[in-house]
Amino acid sequence: MTKSLSKIQIATIQLRTAVQLYNKQNYISAVTLAGAAEEILGQVAKTKSGTNALLADKVWIDQLADYLNKPRPTFGKVASTRNKIKNELKHNDSGQDAELDHDFQLEAETFILGAIRNYELIAGHMPKDRIVKAFWDWISM
Repeated sequence: MTKSLSKIQIATIQLRTAVQLYNKQNYISAVTLAGAAEEILGQVAKTKSGTNALLADKVWIDQLADYLNKPRPTFGKVASTRNKIKNELKHNDSGQDAELDHDFQLEAETFILGAIRNYELIAGHMPKDRIVKAFWDWISM
């Protein structure tokens, strides 16, 4: 039996599962799933509202660069820096075994929050999922 799901429904399932994994301290898997949800929702948000969480990060970084009298990084640089660890967790283009030393908890939080923000840009409200809402309430304290 097949079931039809929209991209937004799929991303919401990924987001909920990412939060559940985060709550179990499985930050690496949370990054991967939240990153997928954030990307799906980000494309829809950009189409619908003209912006998304990644574009908002670029604006913030530009403001910081201006404040520090530094050159603004390109959008590509911001995107590649922001997605570096997420992509390292999904791919191994070099074929080598390498260690990743990173704050995976913070990375998971970044992508979960980005996915929530993108959802909000699409729907005009936070996801109604109780697990996602509990995460938002906790991190917003």
